[in-house]
Amino acid sequence: MKPTIRNAFLGLLALTALAGCTQDSETFEPVAPDSSRNIYLMEVGAPTKSVYRKGEPLELEVLVGSTGISAEHVTVDFSLIEKAKWQQLENEEAADTVALGDALIENLEPGFTRQSVTLTVPNTLTVAGDYLIVAAVDAGQSVAQDTNFSDNISRGIDESLSHPTVKQITVEDAFVNDLQITDAVIAQGFILLETPTDNALAQNGDAVNAATVQASAAATSDVLRVGDDPRESNVIGHIDIKKLGADSMDARIEVDVIVDGEEFPAFMWKGEGDEWVNEAPYTVPSANETHFIPWDIRLIESQRAALWAAYDPNAQENLATFRFRIIAADNVPDENPNNNIFEVEVPYRFFDPVSDPLEAPEEGTEVVATSSSTPLKQVAGPGTDLTRGRAASGRIIFDRRFRQSFGDRSKFATYLDLRSYGDIIGSQGRAVFNSDGRADVFILGRGINLFRAFARGDGDVSGGSAYYRGYMNVFGRTYLDQSARPSRDFSRSWGLSWREERTLGSARFFAGPIPISVSGGVSGSLGFGAQLRFTGSKVIASGDIFSVSMSGFARGGVDVGFASGGVGASLLVLSERLSLDGVADLSQVGQRRVAMSLVATNHLKAIEGQFYLFARYPVYRFCCSIRTQESRLTLYRTGALYNKRWNLINHYQLVSF
Repeated sequence: MKPTIRNAFLGLLALTALAGCTQDSETFEPVAPDSSRNIYLMEVGAPTKSVYRKGEPLELEVLVGSTGISAEHVTVDFSLIEKAKWQQLENEEAADTVALGDALIENLEPGFTRQSVTLTVPNTLTVAGDYLIVAAVDAGQSVAQDTNFSDNISRGIDESLSHPTVKQITVEDAFVNDLQITDAVIAQGFILLETPTDNALAQNGDAVNAATVQASAAATSDVLRVGDDPRESNVIGHIDIKKLGADSMDARIEVDVIVDGEEFPAFMWKGEGDEWVNEAPYTVPSANETHFIPWDIRLIESQRAALWAAYDPNAQENLATFRFRIIAADNVPDENPNNNIFEVEVPYRFFDPVSDPLEAPEEGTEVVATSSSTPLKQVAGPGTDLTRGRAASGRIIFDRRFRQSFGDRSKFATYLDLRSYGDIIGSQGRAVFNSDGRADVFILGRGINLFRAFARGDGDVSGGSAYYRGYMNVFGRTYLDQSARPSRDFSRSWGLSWREERTLGSARFFAGPIPISVSGGVSGSLGFGAQLRFTGSKVIASGDIFSVSMSGFARGGVDVGFASGGVGASLLVLSERLSLDGVADLSQVGQRRVAMSLVATNHLKAIEGQFYLFARYPVYRFCCSIRTQESRLTLYRTGALYNKRWNLINHYQLVSF
């Protein structure tokens, strides 16, 4: 049946007369048309404002009636037309309408369904002035029982514009300009920092790349601490931002650390320049969508000192505040500066690696599953930043561990746990190297262990014994676990690679009004390569202990028959390589000297690319045609902020005993 406004008006003349409503009426009493099975547009509610700017959100309610029909996934699409052209809606010709947005009624039952709708005034309007809002229900006519489409649309239009299915607004010749930070997330949930020494605090606190932390207190004068690599971060997370108004905008992001009421500007990693900056430029790629922005923060020595000065070890919780700001470039005026700022409180703790003893990893130990509250750095079995040598026993220990999460776990994210450990005890004539890594992935809210690998080599010149072990596990299945206790020298190499594609999670999203069910997973390659040797009274460990290159994939389809759509994903989830080069020299034990060198290098890239959903569905073109509309939901569109190469440790130590 070809719909016409005239037929619709005649068919619902009684309804209009009974309603007796004007545009501003809030007492409209719906009366169903005389039909045994029918769906019909009852009312387009009055917007919450009368005057809008381009790009501004517009809120209203829509009332849809049903007689004898129950239906799922019923769409309502809205359009704008200049008020001066209202007669185009009455004529059987294409009207100069502009799409305003859509809504979805997931379950329509007999009676009346009132739905709240948030739309956006188009940025593309070229004429300021008065506009009419018109609507259409089920433009694709997917509900087969509804054979009368003429009452699904705005109708009864005349010069008075008094029909309840039509509303009027005024659009100014100006854009709304509102940058917002809607959320800020700390990936690990809290921060764990090493207790500073007096000498460390006396160093130049303004240098972000402060290098070696000097000797500890006199009571531990035989302990030497080595600072972390200047590229290593202390806090990682992301913010979600949204832009209302024009399609894109250049901005800058800043962050402060607030300790005991005092503010300190923090430094964020800028991957493109391979540097730390206190202002990060960002171009908002599109308006009216939420955008994921990862960040990577390093606390300089003066900030760590401030945290230490405010720290109460007996308190149940110590808190620091991170304040994020997004500011339009060129100081463009912002609609609401208050929502440009987002503060998040972060618990923090300090540990003392000198007083907390370290222990070598047990032979054959497994890394247990870790929760989201696992700290960035830990001590002893859980890890530390420490190089130390003890003159009494001729012992040197190198131990570094890095743990961090990247991404949004409700979309695609990864968790990384790396450790490099070396221990030499001159008085016993023995040494051990252990290096391992673990990666977990989170796909659409579901987490799974992706990969675990480690290599360990021991040598004992006094007892004439040795030990080695290599291990690799992929998706919970062990593909390599070899160990032995040779009586003396050994040389053992492994090289193993694996390629896997695995679907891991599923979720439901909306692209415009269209529900899309998505399943996602990862595909890529994993590798383990290690060489362990005990020869000439030296324990040697080298190789790429841990390498991963994993991309995310997603598949999906619309959950309604009248629409089409799918998923676009070109997303690097994780690229990681942990390389080791270590030598423990026991050849001069007889002269009461031992030495150890260890270089553990990490090259990390995480969460780069895009992941989006799209849907194509029919919408009504006044007066008498159907066109196809496409809506898109962007979940990720980001460059690789987490793209850096740094040393977990790079140090040589000689000890006499």
